[in-house]
Amino acid sequence: MATDPTTGTGQDNLGPDEVYQLLRQNNTMPHGRARIVRAEELTELAGRTGDGQILVIALQELVRAYNNGGEQHKILVPFARLLHMWDTDPSDFGDGNIHRLHWHFKWATSGMIVDPRVPLATIEEWLGVMETRYQLAGYGTRAVRQAEFEIARHIGDQDRAGVAFDRWLASDRDEMSDCQACERRAQGRWRVEQGDDSAALDFWAPVLDGELTCEAEPHDTLSSSLLPLLRLGHPEQARANHLRGYRMARGVPDLRGAVGRHVEFCALSGNEARGLEIMADHASWFDVEAMVADQLEFLRGCAVLLRRLDMLGHGDRSVPMASGPDGRVWTVRTLRQRVERDLFGLADRFDQRNGTDAVGQRVRAGLDRVPLVDRLPLGLRVSPAVGTAPAADNPVSGPTSVGTGTEATQTDLSALVERARELSGVGRPAANAAWRRVAAVSVGRDLDPVARAELADRQGRWASAHGADEARRLFLDAAERFDQVGLPGRAACSRARAAIAAAVGEAGGTPWGESSALTDADAAVAAVTGLADSGAADPDDVMTVRMCRATVLLVGVQHLAAADDGQQDPDATTALVAELNTELDRVTALAEEHDDTTLMASARRIHAQYLMFTGELDQAQAVLREAIDSAGAADMPWLAGDLNLLLAQIHLARGELDQAEQVARAALATELDTTEQGQVRLLLAETLARQDRYEEAAASALDAAHWFDTAAEPEPASHARVLLAQAYRALGRSGEAAAILEETLPDVVAYHDEFDTARVRQTLAHCLTDLNEHRAAAEQLLLAADTAQTWPDQTPHAMLASDAARELAAAGMVAEATRAFERATGLWHDLGQIGPYIRTLRATAWHVHQQDANLDRALELMAQASQTLSDVDDEVDSEGFDRDFEVAETFDQTARLLAGAASDADQTVDGDLAERALRHALRAVEGFHRCGDERWDDLVSAQYLAAQIEAHLLGRGTDAERRLRDLIAACEHHGGESADQWEARCRSTLEEISDR
Repeated sequence: MATDPTTGTGQDNLGPDEVYQLLRQNNTMPHGRARIVRAEELTELAGRTGDGQILVIALQELVRAYNNGGEQHKILVPFARLLHMWDTDPSDFGDGNIHRLHWHFKWATSGMIVDPRVPLATIEEWLGVMETRYQLAGYGTRAVRQAEFEIARHIGDQDRAGVAFDRWLASDRDEMSDCQACERRAQGRWRVEQGDDSAALDFWAPVLDGELTCEAEPHDTLSSSLLPLLRLGHPEQARANHLRGYRMARGVPDLRGAVGRHVEFCALSGNEARGLEIMADHASWFDVEAMVADQLEFLRGCAVLLRRLDMLGHGDRSVPMASGPDGRVWTVRTLRQRVERDLFGLADRFDQRNGTDAVGQRVRAGLDRVPLVDRLPLGLRVSPAVGTAPAADNPVSGPTSVGTGTEATQTDLSALVERARELSGVGRPAANAAWRRVAAVSVGRDLDPVARAELADRQGRWASAHGADEARRLFLDAAERFDQVGLPGRAACSRARAAIAAAVGEAGGTPWGESSALTDADAAVAAVTGLADSGAADPDDVMTVRMCRATVLLVGVQHLAAADDGQQDPDATTALVAELNTELDRVTALAEEHDDTTLMASARRIHAQYLMFTGELDQAQAVLREAIDSAGAADMPWLAGDLNLLLAQIHLARGELDQAEQVARAALATELDTTEQGQVRLLLAETLARQDRYEEAAASALDAAHWFDTAAEPEPASHARVLLAQAYRALGRSGEAAAILEETLPDVVAYHDEFDTARVRQTLAHCLTDLNEHRAAAEQLLLAADTAQTWPDQTPHAMLASDAARELAAAGMVAEATRAFERATGLWHDLGQIGPYIRTLRATAWHVHQQDANLDRALELMAQASQTLSDVDDEVDSEGFDRDFEVAETFDQTARLLAGAASDADQTVDGDLAERALRHALRAVEGFHRCGDERWDDLVSAQYLAAQIEAHLLGRGTDAERRLRDLIAACEHHGGESADQWEARCRSTLEEISDR
């Protein structure tokens, strides 16, 4: 005999009460296969008890598990059994079960529609039975007309569907009607099928705006709105609905259709890589045997994506799924073939059952859709599993991803190299894109040795953003190649750049005195100087190498300044600064001698960076403005882009927000490379956010993230995404903000320090709190608190622990919340932070009273708070601490706690608790009075509480009336909106007491 793991009893011998408890436990499980299997087991156990009422409950739970677990086609069997029980012995059904029986009629009908094994005649027969049963039970026809509409729509009977639709809307709502959110979802989809996207969005507006919600909404409607919004030219709203909606639908079995629509949206908005990630996250759904209409939607969305990827030339790429269908490794093309086979096979089964071709026609029409926008940035971190379309020929045109280069391989490679050299020679930022084009096109083709060396040097610069070691390796490889082709001056330049990479890498841990970077830079200078003397190196090479040496010296100065106090050597720093200034003077002199505006701009940029580092911001601004003016005078405006970026950074650091914005926008008007585009837009976003211009800040941060993604720079991209999420939350768009942060968090952990990581987790927790996802919020706060527990300053640790405790309490996790409150209380006590300590004690008191029903312990904690306050010196120096207010607030909260406990569920009043509540309320009144006018609202609230206690708990109506009249007079005297509201409330309560 099997033993139940929950009760430890033999399952064959379970009684009705035991089965009922197990059913209640299963009812708390998330919907899906595990809950379905358990519901099937418990239905069998319920049948063995011989108790009809328990069997009814078990069967109805099984119906619900099938419906919400994505296996609607299985509903008919348990529902038919329930109907038979109802016809045989209605006494087994309570009022709630009778209502559910008729409600499940709708689910049974839907379950038959989505199962092609059920004959159409059977579905029509059931529709008639449903109408008859509803009439006998006294229900209207609205739900019946909706079911008829769904049948007609499914089989493609447009005329009947249109009539049923109109009759559905004309029918009165009653107890059997779907909730309004679900009704509007279906009504809007019908409008989309009729080609009226605008009308659909009108139907959906209350759902999308959050006015109408339910267990499945707005999840489903958000996904349905995506393509209509794109077609109507509202890409920003489509992006918002995707961000908000996908995280609601992700992994939910009965929302697989919604997931498919999100995949399709990605395929048609230039977000193929995002769509691939979503599809891979739901790989197990490919092997689902259930014949459900939602499976059609899921497969169709995946088919649209796979067709798109195949068309873009990615057919032979493997699909990044840990375990694909049948456990195999699939390519895009082979998975497309598998998905389309299953998709059309399922559609054919429906059409054969229906005697029409409507389902197949809808599937084919969906697969023929073309992208609605070229590229809609989502602001999300997406793994570069596949590229998108090949890059455009124009390297100055904007951010494009480099694909396989199918078209580009036909381009004249020599012309591309010449164009890249031309742009490089005058310092054009577009040179980077040009050389990337060369890199893409030259794969598998002959590239002349000089160009190959130039490309290696350029690749070293790109690698600098991702790691000093790889950059140094590439620079040294370029140097060897230049030596091999007889260009030793260019080789010296590459070795000097390798010295910069070494300096940056060594700054992470090598003492500067042991650094090889300066030695390498000196060797490069010596080499290029000798070459120049013999005519084997150009002046440009000499200037470039000396510029690199200046950069190495600047890194050294920064490294020495950042060293621990015990490792700092003031004399060494002074000597290095002097050498840096000397080197900058040399470079400036060479630039003036050779009239080299590009080199002069670079020298001034390094000089400004040094001045910024030392805090000499006025001088730095002057140097940058001179460089910007020189670039303009030389008709080389592209040199001003990164100079403007530095100038804007200075303005931002000084809080000169208007000037920072102006200069940043000036930078955007110049030519910038991909990384600089991201940097300027990120700075502009920060500037706008500090002015509370969050819509503009979000747009700029979104653009910044997109440019950084294009440049494959995840660290600054994560900064941009965090700022984007913060702007979204400030705009009240917490769902979008949470989606951004959840996707960005891996990069934050990888690239940011633990302080930033904890801060981002806290921001994500706040977003989750806004969404009432308290358990998930608590998880993020606890992770952040664990990180903060080793910090020298334990204040952040205490704050995070306090917030986590509140979220755990809100999530109903009583024991965990209690431990978190204890942790926070202890931290605040040890820190000597009286205000937070008192507030946490009070919060803990409410928690133990409300969740543990432990009034005595709650009162002990309130008393502990009062005692602590009485022991505190009036002159205690604690920021934000107001002793008089905290004393009054503690009395007030104690009064409310006692008042709530004084009356039980039967309205029996505990007079002793009520008297104590009144005494504390009156002491709160005295305390708030001492706080002055700024606590006037609190004073009135405490007075009102005292009146409520007198009237409703102590039966002292006369005292309550007198107190309320005094309050009304006080409100009239005080004036203002708040006073008017309190006055109205007091008058209403006074009238109520008088009537009583």
